[in-house]
Amino acid sequence: MYAALFLSLSLLLSAADQAPQPAADADQAAPVAVAAKPGKADGSRLVCRREAKPNTRFTTKVCKTADEWEARAEAARAAFAETQSRPMISTDKGS
Repeated sequence: MYAALFLSLSLLLSAADQAPQPAADADQAAPVAVAAKPGKADGSRLVCRREAKPNTRFTTKVCKTADEWEARAEAARAAFAETQSRPMISTDKGS
């Protein structure tokens, strides 16, 4: 049960990374785009983000292409939608 809750929470957090940040926090939490070489497609540009490590206050820098970030976000949305569509099971006895 805790594993499913943790998975749902982590999917929500990763989907929240895709939400636009307010202008006040733009310099603190916004993704840092590394300059792409001329002629590269937009989806292949490298984007780096800081992600929190579980159970710590530390963060790590994760760099992926824009296409990889979008694929990760889409997988998180699909997993969350699948979790929401599951029927709830009652554990009450005798009701």
